[in-house]
Amino acid sequence: MDQIQCGRESKLIAAILSGVEISGLNAHVEHCPTCKETRRVARFMTQYAEAIEAQRDEPPIANWIWIRAQKQRRALALKRVKRTLFLMWCLGAMYAAALTLWCAQAWWHAQSSEIMVTLASKAVVPGTAALVVVVALGICFLLSSGRQSDDKIAST
Repeated sequence: MDQIQCGRESKLIAAILSGVEISGLNAHVEHCPTCKETRRVARFMTQYAEAIEAQRDEPPIANWIWIRAQKQRRALALKRVKRTLFLMWCLGAMYAAALTLWCAQAWWHAQSSEIMVTLASKAVVPGTAALVVVVALGICFLLSSGRQSDDKIAST
């Protein structure tokens, strides 16, 4: 490929970039193939740069960042609560299974007339104590995990 350079090529590029018409340059461009091609490419690149500039994303506004942080905080809290509720559900299921086994064992060994007395006297106190322990453990878990997640949010 032959490379032909023209002395007015740099003036043409400067004129296109500045948007100022230089007298006599347009007539030269019509007769010089190098300057004609330079003008075509420079105009294309200028239009392309303007299109890219128009599409450039603006930085996020502070309100959007705040909303996103609040959504993340709520998602963490929801995850913590779901985990705690699942744990409480598992503990409740284990308690119900243990109580059912204990009642079945008591029924097996007791007389049919003594079953209500046995259940009333032996099941109420341990059952209530187990319920209080499970609820206390759940509250302690909620409080400790709440402090941990607040520390994580504050550090980020």
